[in-house]
Amino acid sequence: LRQRLKVWRLRRVEKLALPALNQVWAVSESDARQFRALGAARVQVTPNIIPDAAFTQGPTAGQAGHAAFFGWLAYPPNVEAVEYLLDLAERCAWLTQLSLIGRGLPARLQARIQTNPKVRYLGYVENLAEALREAAAVLIPLRHGAGTKLKVIEALALGKVLVTTPIGAEGLDLVHGRHAWVQSTGADFDACAQAALSNPSAHQDMAHAGQTHARARFSQAALNQAVAEALGSP
Repeated sequence: LRQRLKVWRLRRVEKLALPALNQVWAVSESDARQFRALGAARVQVTPNIIPDAAFTQGPTAGQAGHAAFFGWLAYPPNVEAVEYLLDLAERCAWLTQLSLIGRGLPARLQARIQTNPKVRYLGYVENLAEALREAAAVLIPLRHGAGTKLKVIEALALGKVLVTTPIGAEGLDLVHGRHAWVQSTGADFDACAQAALSNPSAHQDMAHAGQTHARARFSQAALNQAVAEALGSP
């Protein structure tokens, strides 16, 4: 109830303030549509980005059967995603190794990992590109979460084949089958994950397209251009 009241108050402020502003900046087109619906007259999209240093020179195929997931592992949507991947590792022979990268993995999941030799928990790493080098694909089965999913952009920037969900791809304009596989968790997600892991070299065109998309839309140059256009508009 307290959260609903907070949302109602915030929405009321937005409805009063947005029509009075000369310009509103949104981080995605989906956010921009919501601002327009609330009365904003002029909305510019200025995307969230990742550092240019996060981009690799090109895709890396990795080893068949090796999947990875990274992020702040104490965040509830990430915890749920890790649980999904642990279930996948336990029941699917085609997933031969799962690397979990990031701080904060709950103790109960660490205990579960100890019983499965296919899963390794790397914790925090200084060099994410190196930690993902052997992974054939990054699997991000998010079912919940708000805002820009920077881990999805990072996976694309690192030249990895990506399998994620509509929630993971929200606001990123990813085309399923071109930039990444985008499917809801369940049979469709699992089938895409199996395809990605079974033959990594067969999907490097997708990895390249995803990396190109990330560089065009979520790099420093993309943000500079969007800000220049916003400040230059009447």
